[in-house]
Amino acid sequence: MADLVPGMAPGHDSRALNLGLRPTGPAVTVTVGAGTAVTSAWRAGNIGLSFELAELVDPRWEPGSDLAILVAGLGRPTLRFGGNSADRRVFWTSTAETPPAWAEVTITPADVQRLGRFARATGVDVVMTVDLGHNDPPRAADFAAQLAAALGQRLAAVSIGNEPNGFNLASQPQYRIRDDAWGPAAFLAQARAYERAMHQRTPSVPLVGPGTFDVAWIRAFAAARLPQTRALTQHWYPLWACAGQDPAATPTARNLLDPALSRHTAEFVGAAVAQARAAGLALWMEETGPTSCAGTNPTSRTHAHTLWTVEYLLHLAALGVQRTALHSSLAPCLGGAPMSPLCLRSAAGTSPTRLQGGVGLLGAAFVAQVQPGSFVPVRVSGPDSGAVLAYAVAGPSGTDVVVVDLRDPATLTARPLVVTGLPGQRVVAASRLSRAGKGAADAGTSPSVLVPLAPATPAVVETTLPESATLVRFAANPG
Repeated sequence: MADLVPGMAPGHDSRALNLGLRPTGPAVTVTVGAGTAVTSAWRAGNIGLSFELAELVDPRWEPGSDLAILVAGLGRPTLRFGGNSADRRVFWTSTAETPPAWAEVTITPADVQRLGRFARATGVDVVMTVDLGHNDPPRAADFAAQLAAALGQRLAAVSIGNEPNGFNLASQPQYRIRDDAWGPAAFLAQARAYERAMHQRTPSVPLVGPGTFDVAWIRAFAAARLPQTRALTQHWYPLWACAGQDPAATPTARNLLDPALSRHTAEFVGAAVAQARAAGLALWMEETGPTSCAGTNPTSRTHAHTLWTVEYLLHLAALGVQRTALHSSLAPCLGGAPMSPLCLRSAAGTSPTRLQGGVGLLGAAFVAQVQPGSFVPVRVSGPDSGAVLAYAVAGPSGTDVVVVDLRDPATLTARPLVVTGLPGQRVVAASRLSRAGKGAADAGTSPSVLVPLAPATPAVVETTLPESATLVRFAANPG
């Protein structure tokens, strides 16, 4: 995988983590077991990738491809297919029908069977969106039946439509496919027809929804209690102010690394988690990323994006979100979607070459090293502790502690790092994600470097530096 992900530094031993570092000043102390108790868990599937449904026809969804290597490098992630193409541009047929004029992409059973082979080879779970835009329950039922046959237990759920709350927004006329009467009640009436059609054909198909960014729609979907509902789903891009209309929500490197964004995440996502728990359901973040703004922006392909990915994935899981899918694309790196966790190395308009991981995938790969287990409360203390976030996951073989240092390297330097609260455990391995640039002018915008998890001693992990993430693995003392 390392040759497909720029910034991954295999072959380094853990001594590379502190090479050239001279920590000064008071220590940053992470106390494991202190603070508010949590009941959430870190598990396979917490990390995921989201793709446009139109990309399901890509021939690279085969075992042994670069795509399979990159996906498998995230453990056993969730793959979600949906996006705006699902309700507007993609046509499903299992009978070789002539596609309608509006269809830009046609999916057939061959595409679904290829995805089944991919899922079995990589161990991924799949969440699939069916077309609600054209209001065709029998066709959706046929698609769901083919998915269930090809994927079996790898089919985590089917979602009825993508972002139905965006079907008639005045602010997005290009996506308008419903009239002004459209709202949660109209959506649920059509969703119930879809549910009946799918379950009459395939009774075991699990459902999720509503796949929206509006909490009111999530509340309405929870109250509807459609049969076989497995989870509530939310979509969210926290830096949404593409025109700068809200300075705190404008996509900049500094906003991505502002601890205030982490606090806002807890408030916004926490409200949806609370609704899901009240309904006896899980919450899945079905589609997300740092920003939904089109084109390149100051966060594109930056270390800030990488570090945000680390904190965001762990934070959502700690809040209780069970699956988080980062929206992705198989388009070229040059001329394609700049925020995608992966892309084609070739430029747009040229022959395809190999896929490669981007900065988002590098951050996800760092988090994928955390072993499954239960989150343990932590407290960070010391100077500037408000800009240092920490997570701890306790599993059968020990405890993983992740320290995300969001301090500004333009004004602050490396500090001693002390982890306490784990009596009877010792440091056995460590990994670090840091920025390649060392000058203050590089803050947030330089490339990232990931030193993968390797055996370590306590001396190796006695430092934290601004704009870095450090994973320290503890295990029980021998004897």
